Amino acid sequence: LLIMGVPSILLAIGFVWMPYESMSMSMRMLTVLLFNIGFQFFFSFFYDSYENLIYVLSPNTQERTDVSAIKAVIYSIAPSITGIVMPLAAKFLTNGDMTNMKLYRFAYPPMLIIGILLVILVYANTQEKIIQAKTHVVQIKFMDALRAVAKNKYFWIISLAGWIGFLEASYGTILQWLYQYQHACTEGQFALIQTINGNAALWGMLMAPWAIRRFGKKRVLLVTNFLNVIFIASIYPIVVNVDPRMCIWLVLICLFSNGVVGAFAHVLNPSIQGDIRDYQQYVTGERIDGMFSTVGLIGQVITLATSGVLPAVYEALGITTENAASMGYTNAYDVLYNRNIFEDTFALLVGLSVFGAIMNVIPY
Repeated sequence: LLIMGVPSILLAIGFVWMPYESMSMSMRMLTVLLFNIGFQFFFSFFYDSYENLIYVLSPNTQERTDVSAIKAVIYSIAPSITGIVMPLAAKFLTNGDMTNMKLYRFAYPPMLIIGILLVILVYANTQEKIIQAKTHVVQIKFMDALRAVAKNKYFWIISLAGWIGFLEASYGTILQWLYQYQHACTEGQFALIQTINGNAALWGMLMAPWAIRRFGKKRVLLVTNFLNVIFIASIYPIVVNVDPRMCIWLVLICLFSNGVVGAFAHVLNPSIQGDIRDYQQYVTGERIDGMFSTVGLIGQVITLATSGVLPAVYEALGITTENAASMGYTNAYDVLYNRNIFEDTFALLVGLSVFGAIMNVIPY
């Protein structure tokens, strides 16, 4: 948490403060690539350490679930605050333009510094409670541990669901794009919309422990994923048929509903991951949590392969610098000011999100 946290913070600050405006496109691409390689190393270790804490805080699965809910609520406060602050900050710093790097150069460093201070607080106040003798020394060899994790069917089910469901989040930019490119609301209204939308997760995370107690993890997981498909699909007819000024509020209803059921995953996933590690200890007699991250590195390769899908989709839809220039714009995404391109883009993005949501539930 500490050794990898500090470099992650420094990378994040450097990432937004690079002089992209004076760089050629090739240099921009190389710079972003190098920063991402840095994030893949430092932040991956940092985030994995943070996530692993929840698995060893208690040997009781329901207690872990309850703590996961508390953790998820606290964790979600920052994005909720950001959703309120960023549009208002953009009004003063960039004349409402949320694509201007100046906004992030001034907004990110304070957030990152506060974040690392909270990490230190977590580090200093966490006690692990694993059912294992303090004098016990792990005897299993590295390759044996690797093979043991590779045979854990529950690990592969939850990993596969995430890998093949990567398209589910394709719709995620719709509110900001409606505001930015279709002038669907004012800065103040957008701040309110972001606040309401961000608040959806709170209710899902609070309801999750009760639902898991009442119906069990598998049923809750299947039902919430099915509802994700329904709520995401509902966005399409609204965007295509309704005036943007009314559309953004109707889309908000869909996203709020989707946010409530989607937030169950913030509690379900760490709870299930804790069970997976307990199961592994039950099978092998050893606590080999670190090996899950090692085997999970295959996901990094899959993520690299799938990360090019959305940019390719954007390009196919005409969101390119060349097309923008032909329409008199300087930014590739400014072509979304054109209503026809905007509708075509979101028709496809919603379709991809629905497909991703369906794929996400299949392994379960």
